[in-house]
Amino acid sequence: CFEFNIPVKIFILDNHTLGMVRQWQKLFYGGRISSTNLNYNPDFVALAKAYGHEAILVEKPCELDDAVKKALSMKDKLVIVDVLCNTDAKVMPMQQPKGGMADMFLAEEN
Repeated sequence: CFEFNIPVKIFILDNHTLGMVRQWQKLFYGGRISSTNLNYNPDFVALAKAYGHEAILVEKPCELDDAVKKALSMKDKLVIVDVLCNTDAKVMPMQQPKGGMADMFLAEEN
């Protein structure tokens, strides 16, 4: 994108884990967590800057609105926004194994 001057905005939702796999392990396999931690992710902000791009680190939810506005205001630049997320946050709705549409989890309370 830098080479071709394409001003994309990339948002990394960084929970330092293989989130979908972890979520399935917690919900359908008795909470037995195996091989999902990614504690050795690169520093995405430093990596982006090393390639000449702009980068923003979001460490708290209250910082997200300002980071989005800042990224979108840099109309002519490629911007990486690394958003640190809770490792245990779930993504919903979610289909359960061998379930039909009526069996879909719509919220964490299911």
